[in-house]
Amino acid sequence: MDIGRLNVPPSARVGEVLLKKTFNPFTSSQTVFRCGTLSYITFRLTKNYGLAPGFRDVYTTDIPGIGVRLSWFTQSMQPIPYRITAMAGHWLYHPAITSSIEIIKTSNQTGSGSLAAGVYAEQFGNGDNKVAVRLMLGGGTSSVIVTPACSVPDGSKFVSVPLGKVPQSAFNGVNSTAGGSNFKIRLQCNTNSSAVISTVYLKFDANKKDPNGRDGVILLDVSQASAKGVGIQISDAQQIPIRFGQDILVGSSTVNTYELNYTAKYIQTLSSISPGEAKGTASFTIEYK
Repeated sequence: MDIGRLNVPPSARVGEVLLKKTFNPFTSSQTVFRCGTLSYITFRLTKNYGLAPGFRDVYTTDIPGIGVRLSWFTQSMQPIPYRITAMAGHWLYHPAITSSIEIIKTSNQTGSGSLAAGVYAEQFGNGDNKVAVRLMLGGGTSSVIVTPACSVPDGSKFVSVPLGKVPQSAFNGVNSTAGGSNFKIRLQCNTNSSAVISTVYLKFDANKKDPNGRDGVILLDVSQASAKGVGIQISDAQQIPIRFGQDILVGSSTVNTYELNYTAKYIQTLSSISPGEAKGTASFTIEYK
């Protein structure tokens, strides 16, 4: 029941389900139990770190602030552990039977790391006590929790970059640039974070990319008043145009604060220019590897 890589959103609240995955353990129908009278079927937790404080069916994991809820479909999804009285006869499990794993935030501070590998739950009957079903996690890179080590302070979440008025005569042909304004993006990193992935990257995306593939070029937002034949180009501190959709190395999350410098300027995209408003939008996300 591996979950892949899960980033814990900074805005997640205690008790929030960060991920739920449902599985179908059986690919074909098969008889799992043959029950007489006074029979019981039990699903127990084998990797049991205890209940998470304040929860009745969420159990702690080896990652601080991260809990897990395992469930098995009987007549409805039922949290594990449980024991039920079994009716006499054959218990047939079929492909419609499902199990689920939920990852839940259990405290304000969360850690990072791989969920421990191994068997998390077992189902068995009270006759021979032989295990019929096991729910397992592979561990390693197959189930990784990442608490973001860095965040964007309010002043950098929405950055307005005024480029001012630029005359048409400032351009001298396609790909020529004019005007320009510097701006900064700040990142604050938690140097006490237990993140296992500690290399920070920034990735830009344009609201409207240049169809000709020019690096760092945003097409203008379209309106009746918008200019034509120009776009906006974003460059880094070395005046190299950024590449949208590609990770840009920032550095280690062990650095407390990053202040990243960029420049936005107008660029001529067509052979002729019509004056008007020139507004464009780009976004950025923090990536970890």
